[in-house]
Amino acid sequence: MPTLPVSSSDLPLQPARDIASFVESPIDRYVARRCFCFWQQSTHTKGLIAWGDPTADDALEMTQAFEVGAREDEPHVSLVDMRSLRTIDVAAFEVIMRYMAERQSVFARTVQRQALVHGSGAIGAAVAGFYRVVQPTYSVESLGDLSEAIDWLAPPDPIAVGAIVTALRLQHIDVPPIISRLRTVLASSGHILSLPEVARALGTSRRSLQRDLDLIGSSFREEIARYRLARAEQLLAGSNMPLKSVAAAIELAPSRLTALFRQHHGVSPAAWRARFVRVASDAPEVAAGDSAGDSEKET
Repeated sequence: MPTLPVSSSDLPLQPARDIASFVESPIDRYVARRCFCFWQQSTHTKGLIAWGDPTADDALEMTQAFEVGAREDEPHVSLVDMRSLRTIDVAAFEVIMRYMAERQSVFARTVQRQALVHGSGAIGAAVAGFYRVVQPTYSVESLGDLSEAIDWLAPPDPIAVGAIVTALRLQHIDVPPIISRLRTVLASSGHILSLPEVARALGTSRRSLQRDLDLIGSSFREEIARYRLARAEQLLAGSNMPLKSVAAAIELAPSRLTALFRQHHGVSPAAWRARFVRVASDAPEVAAGDSAGDSEKET
C-alpha cells in the first residue's frame, strides 16, 4: 500500500467536543478520550485507536462511541488499532464482550469487514485472540502491520485511512495526557482560546494548568504557538486561502504569521506553501530561494 508522510497537522478530520456530539454527527470527525480515539471518514470507513491502560470506565465510554457503527444506513469497513495497549484489564474486557454480544445482530448488518491491528508480545497475542472469544458474524482479520491491515480491509481511500491513523497516533500517543487533552480542546474550538477558557474546559484552574505544563517542559504560550502553526500549515497546504485570511483564521497579524514561520521553518508562509505544493505534486525542484516565495504578498 502506498503511504504518504504525515504529521498531526495533516489530519483531514475535525474534532468533536464529546462522544455524544460525535455519535450524533460523525462524518469526517473524530473524538478522543483518555486512552482511545474514534474516527470516521465519510460514511464508508470507521476506526478505533486504543492505547495505554483502559479501565472498565474507559470501556463503558468506548461502548457509547461504538454506537456510531450501528447506523444501519451506513454500511462500512472498520479498522481497529490496538498496537499501543500496555495492559488488558479483565473488567474492561468483560464490558466490551457484553456490549458486543448485545449488539451483534446490528453490527452484522452494518459492518462489512473489520481489521484488527495488534502489537507484539503477550498483549498482542491477547488482542489477536479477541475475535475467537467474541466470534462476530462479519468478516474479520487480525494483523500485526498497519499497511497489511489496510490492504486486507480495502477501504475506498486506503491512502487517506493510513494518513488518518498516523496523524491521530502522532497527536494522541506518546505525548503527556495533559498535552493530548489540551490539544483536543484547542482543535475543537472555533477560535483561539485563552488560558482561563482552556482551564475551564479541562476542569482545572489556571495555576494548576500552568504548573502541569511546566512540569513537562512546556507552557500555555508554547502550546498555543504550536496549535497556531499546525493550523496555519493545514490551511496553507489544503487551500488557496490568501495569507491574510490564514493569519486571521489563527488570530494573528500577517507579520506575526510570517515571524512564526520564520522561527519554526526558516522561511515565509508563502515560501513554505510553494515548497509544499512542489513536493506534493512530485514536481522537479525549482532552483529558487526563499526570495521567490517572499515576492507573494503577505498582507
